[in-house]
Amino acid sequence: MTAEFLYISQNKILVSEDCLKPNSEWVHSSVYPHSPDFVWELNAIQRFVDEIQDGFSILDIGAKTGCFSLAAKYYPNTKWHSFEPDPFSHSILQKNIELNKIENVTLYTEALSNKVGTSFLNIFPEHRGLNTIGDNPTRFAKDQSIQYKVEVNTIDNLFLETKIDLIKIDTEGSEYDILQGGIETIRKYRPKILFEFNEENLGQCNHTIWELDTLISELNYEVFWHDNSENVFIQSK
Repeated sequence: MTAEFLYISQNKILVSEDCLKPNSEWVHSSVYPHSPDFVWELNAIQRFVDEIQDGFSILDIGAKTGCFSLAAKYYPNTKWHSFEPDPFSHSILQKNIELNKIENVTLYTEALSNKVGTSFLNIFPEHRGLNTIGDNPTRFAKDQSIQYKVEVNTIDNLFLETKIDLIKIDTEGSEYDILQGGIETIRKYRPKILFEFNEENLGQCNHTIWELDTLISELNYEVFWHDNSENVFIQSK
């Protein structure tokens, strides 16, 4: 079974039935009978893809089941690199890519951070959108989660010699570490970056809003769009 959702630019997208569950990005009437079908934060997805041009290379960090990455279907002359370390979400992401016959997305099981090595992803099975690599989860009890060992890499290690044009980061608190691990790539290519800006999430990774603001300033970036919620889009000044 598959489900069809109204997606970017009024196009439609197919997703696996595995997406149709509580706390999914794909809100479906089979799970929420009194709700219309819709894609979570579609406004932010649309704003992100509005920046895409032919030939762009794009990083989707914290891809989950593909609510951003599936846009690659409608931008065949782009190259996407999509990172999702949760094995369950990654398997659904792969199914959704295959369902839509998308060939311009490379999938990675690594988590991105500010180091190369290993770490532990705290997986909350009841709401995998809250998964965090932070060692101080506050949005769920640690004893309710699964500590899953993951390989960790950095943007700079993987992409310093690959022009990157757009980046999306939604990783429940490790946004600061990911930007730190990509400083040289960001300085070299000046990509626009959409990321989640949430003080509680940052605290899970032992960082603060002030630290993130300071890093953005040091990169000589500024906000050019936000959705009055947690999504912030920044660009080079």
